[in-house]
Amino acid sequence: MPALDKLRLFFEKAGLSRFLSHLDINRAFLRALLAAGVPVRYSEGFNPHPRIVFGQPLPLGVAGLREPLDVLLSADAEPAGLAERLSGQLPSGLRVVQAAPPQRELKEIAFAEYETSLPAGSASAFAAFWDQPSVVTVKKSKRGEHEIDLKQLAARLETSVDGEALLVRYLLPCSSDGSAGPHQLAAAFADFTGRAVPMSHIRTGFYTADFAPFQ
Repeated sequence: MPALDKLRLFFEKAGLSRFLSHLDINRAFLRALLAAGVPVRYSEGFNPHPRIVFGQPLPLGVAGLREPLDVLLSADAEPAGLAERLSGQLPSGLRVVQAAPPQRELKEIAFAEYETSLPAGSASAFAAFWDQPSVVTVKKSKRGEHEIDLKQLAARLETSVDGEALLVRYLLPCSSDGSAGPHQLAAAFADFTGRAVPMSHIRTGFYTADFAPFQ
């Protein structure tokens, strides 16, 4: 069997860890990898950096069930038991759920799947909101602000009521051609209703351009 030169981790981000910044998450994983004895590869040059690559950074406050992270290795490593060892070194709310050789490249990620929970009493308002011909909101980025139409971007959106919660499950693009996230959905719904509606968001997984689950 050839030596493993790259390891893919899938991790969960929940609880208070939802409010850790991407930089904090990066540092936490590097400490855990080194403590677990994983031979992390470093870049060459005068200021070497660890070669760890996250799939798609999570928006602050959004939980994640299966977030991908690639670790380039300087020597062979054994994935068996690694998820448990790393989880024991990570802050509360961060947990590695799988460690294995990658099956696809991170650049193949095209869509992110989200689940947004809001009060069940909002069901009729949300149905009217999504029944509009277009759902336009403003997206802010480092390049400025621009309008996006969530109705055009969403590859799928389904709703269901679970007790006192309305669950909205949807796919949004997260490629370089265009992206959107749950905060844009929340902002658009607030504009429609005229008030902020309490919501919580979870990113449940990723899909490729042909809608195959990303592994």
